[in-house]
Amino acid sequence: MGKLTKGCFIGLGNMLWILCVFTQVTTAEELRFNVSAKTWYTQWTETVGGISGEFESDFVLMYGPVVGVTYGQWFAGVAYTQGDFSFSEAVEEICACDADFHAERRDADIVFGYKLHPYFNPLLGYKQADIEGTIKFGSSSEQVNVSFRGPFIGVSANYPIGQSPWVVLGSLNYLLMDYEDGVVTEEAPGFSYELSGLYRFHNMPVSVTAGYKYQKFETNETGDNVLDEFSGLLFGATYAF
Repeated sequence: MGKLTKGCFIGLGNMLWILCVFTQVTTAEELRFNVSAKTWYTQWTETVGGISGEFESDFVLMYGPVVGVTYGQWFAGVAYTQGDFSFSEAVEEICACDADFHAERRDADIVFGYKLHPYFNPLLGYKQADIEGTIKFGSSSEQVNVSFRGPFIGVSANYPIGQSPWVVLGSLNYLLMDYEDGVVTEEAPGFSYELSGLYRFHNMPVSVTAGYKYQKFETNETGDNVLDEFSGLLFGATYAF
């Protein structure tokens, strides 16, 4: 089990321990939990200024659990997702050679927020995205291990559509990330946004969501401006209790 996976479970365990303490001094009406399964059907696009090239991966499915809690006007959550990316065709087209690049991305997120307004909520959190892969050029290969990690600030929004079971959801986050590859450590600012629709089932503590997510990191690796973008469709299901 990788460091990121262990850290995610440690963070989840700590949050659940704190929540258990809260349950000793709060009523059931004040504390609410929710558990979600979320997927992101996404494509990774990397633009490298130094070679004026753009690499596009195949679309892949990132997936994982989300655990959340609300206490009064406060809310918090922990999420873990993972997915495998392949750049085989893109790399071969640019270098005109027998090449291949496969990478696994693993994300862990912790977020805290406050319901300041019925429709808008400020939030802050911490994100870590680890990417481990192998680049092959003919008979030679090279391991790639990079991390994007750091805090983020943002705002989430929700807008119920009349008396219907539909709610429009959105979020915008500014990412204050650092890029690390074992040799170079530098700032990697970026942002992400989500826009989706949520449907609540009648007389059931279950909801489903569908929407779109975009995420960007920007670095200056070895003097080259590198832009990493991830975009695609979101799907999820949530059980509240």
